[in-house]
Amino acid sequence: MSNSFNFLKETKLFILHDGVKYPLLVESISFSQTFTDNSYSNKTLHTQNMFEQSVITTANPADFSFKIPALKSSNYRILFDLALSISSFDLYIQTGSSTFKLEYSVVTNLSFDISKNAVLSFSVQGQASKLLRVFQTIPGSDVNSQSIEYCRNLKNTVLVAGGDISRLLSRITVELQNQVSWIPHQTIQESIGIETSSDTTYSSKYSVDKRVLAGNITQYLTDNNNNNLQSWNSNTSLVIKAGEGNFFGFDFNIPKCSFTNRLDVQAVYTQSYDWRMTENPTSLGDVIKYITL
Repeated sequence: MSNSFNFLKETKLFILHDGVKYPLLVESISFSQTFTDNSYSNKTLHTQNMFEQSVITTANPADFSFKIPALKSSNYRILFDLALSISSFDLYIQTGSSTFKLEYSVVTNLSFDISKNAVLSFSVQGQASKLLRVFQTIPGSDVNSQSIEYCRNLKNTVLVAGGDISRLLSRITVELQNQVSWIPHQTIQESIGIETSSDTTYSSKYSVDKRVLAGNITQYLTDNNNNNLQSWNSNTSLVIKAGEGNFFGFDFNIPKCSFTNRLDVQAVYTQSYDWRMTENPTSLGDVIKYITL
């Protein structure tokens, strides 16, 4: 009997949301799900059993991570939109011989990869209720086909409190964290929203505890740009733009954030702004924009 192996290089990624199937160009991917093992002793006066017994009935949330490029086509911004709205979706991973489904998924971490003169990209982390191997065609209607054009980072603009620090940039990072808690399964009162399958219990509801938008700006230190060195500010504006043309790419317009500035001694001295948004905007989409066609 021949065996069909699953190869990472053959992997295709799809998001199913509201009945529509969106393909994603995946650069790397990882996913898994573990189970909770509760042990108990079965020693008696007559039987001195030294090895404990095991009860496994609960699945932990599945974890996944992947990296995708930022594209100019609007069809490929679905993952970005779902991360901002903290909406759930189904994630399908297809290889040459198998299809896996991450059911009831949510993005918990969205990192904007901004490297100079390179393609912009997203690094994604998330959790899901259940990981399954499915034996069916991926459901949903196909999204209209659009050409694949990559968003390149040809120009960076960074303004801190209206002051332009775009020159001599070494590194820019931006990260959105959605801190979610899954409803536990231990008691009857907490069992609302719990799904049971084959004697295994899966959570199928989550709550959002906190959101964080933060990052780092690293700039080479010279005698002309040291006004903020070893200082801090708890109430300032921040603008970061990375992309090309007029205009495709990432646009962050943060009305209020805090930052600390620190010296970093390397072969070439740098100063690093570690910043975090402190504003509570009415719409996060007004602060974080991924501009496509």
